[in-house]
Amino acid sequence: MSEATAEVLEVSVEALADSRSSAIIDRHILAAMGVGLVPIPLVDVLGIGAVQLNMIRRLAETHGVEYSEKRARSIIISLFGGALPVFGALPFASLAQAIPVIGWSLALSSTVILAGASTYAVGKIMERHFENGGGMDDLDVKSARERFTDLVEQGKEAAKTLRNKASGK
Repeated sequence: MSEATAEVLEVSVEALADSRSSAIIDRHILAAMGVGLVPIPLVDVLGIGAVQLNMIRRLAETHGVEYSEKRARSIIISLFGGALPVFGALPFASLAQAIPVIGWSLALSSTVILAGASTYAVGKIMERHFENGGGMDDLDVKSARERFTDLVEQGKEAAKTLRNKASGK
């Protein structure tokens, strides 16, 4: 095999992994948004975490990285802990769903979009980390926290776009 052919194959494999990673992230954004619709206080928050753990597992598998649920939980908690101003409202929005009709409708939109946005941010951080050859144990959480809030803002737009596509708008 020539050197040029090997380079083309390497680029093709990387493009395929990128495409699969994007599809994994998009599917999990939609799943997290669906879980955000659950009208039972705090069940939605736990469900969103489960969706994100599954996404990290799938991304790790796609990139040939050994998955550790314990480490994935730690990463998610660390990322959210560094973004409390952004996500401090998520448990309160979840609890507000307990208020009949008004609470559920007010909390619904914020919970759904934050669920999608946070899943996008976690997914993009892990995707980039795995693509750069990282594993579950060597993520620079401090650096990732710095990017997390910006990625959540991007994720809000991604979540809205996916929601509109899914609803046929």
